[in-house]
Amino acid sequence: MIVILKKLKTLIQGKIIDKNLRLFFCYLSKFYFRKVNPKKNLQFEKSLIILYGGLGDCILLFPMIEKLSLKHDVDVLIEDKFFEITEILPKNVNCIKYKKKEIFNELSNYRLKNKKFILLQQSPIFEFLIFNFILGRPPVVGFIYNQRVLEIEGLNQKVLIKTSLNKIKKYESFYNFIFKKIKFLNPKLKLQNSNNNISTKKNKNYFVLAPSKTPTWRGVGLLEHRVYLDTMHYIFKKTKLIPVLVGSKEDLPMITNLIIDKPKELYFKNLVGKTNLKDLIQIIKNAKFVISNDNGIHHLSNYLNIKTLTFFTFSSNKTFKWNNKNSFFIFNKRYECMPCIGNKTGPFDNYPFFCPWKIRCKNSIRIDDIIKKIEKIKLI
Repeated sequence: MIVILKKLKTLIQGKIIDKNLRLFFCYLSKFYFRKVNPKKNLQFEKSLIILYGGLGDCILLFPMIEKLSLKHDVDVLIEDKFFEITEILPKNVNCIKYKKKEIFNELSNYRLKNKKFILLQQSPIFEFLIFNFILGRPPVVGFIYNQRVLEIEGLNQKVLIKTSLNKIKKYESFYNFIFKKIKFLNPKLKLQNSNNNISTKKNKNYFVLAPSKTPTWRGVGLLEHRVYLDTMHYIFKKTKLIPVLVGSKEDLPMITNLIIDKPKELYFKNLVGKTNLKDLIQIIKNAKFVISNDNGIHHLSNYLNIKTLTFFTFSSNKTFKWNNKNSFFIFNKRYECMPCIGNKTGPFDNYPFFCPWKIRCKNSIRIDDIIKKIEKIKLI
């Protein structure tokens, strides 16, 4: 069934019927979740978080998961292709891998093995309504109908709290909300540290460049190829730091086109499609700094607290930026349509679509903008 839903989603994505269906299920969820099995004064043994989406969507929840794990038991369902990334979470987080086409079976098995748990829902999407049903309709806390409003269903309390548009701040509110309103059995008294098995090198002679965006976005989120080359060339000439290109196998065609016109004197390493997530963590952890589009690598780098410069074009920096002291970004609003993603709270934001203006925002960041920012934040 999940395969059929996935194909149907791809077929109608971005069309009028897609938007109308999303709105319909958003309204339907208001009636569905209000009929969730009511519990009175129940103390939960654990919480369940289902990570559903891209790599960046998963990592944005990691700070909240880390905090939750210090106080009580947390189960995290994560897609198998991202499972290696869980090594940067605290050891006491129980991570369960699933395959997308088998997620319904995994949820059914979870339901059989667990009773006193509460589902933490980070997104008001149709899939989560189905997930809740398969799990036996457990109580839910989170963004059930709206990305900006925290709510509870399935308990004898009604609370609505408006949250920030920024994802990190939003999940901080989520964390505070949970411990004010939900009671857990056997709270942890002794704090546990995150995994520390990621080695670091003292001599950092390279920087990471992630000039890609998942191909399903059809070029949205990319800059002109020349801008990436000029950025690499400028930093290499100034510092002799070696640029290291990273990305997935899906990014290889784009990277191949990018490096065709590279200057002869520019030396770099191309690791695109040659690393797994475990390797990528090590590469980022040991880098002098990271320069990236708004993608999963930018979120990973920021979570690891590595100095990161992010290029925002189509997406909202207000929504997807991190608040670390090592986090920097460039966003130039050259067109009224910018940003087109992350500036809404409705059920049809943040998914690939066809840009009617031929992705004109790819020209919104130029090499002069990048050099000016690099000098301002003293990146090199």
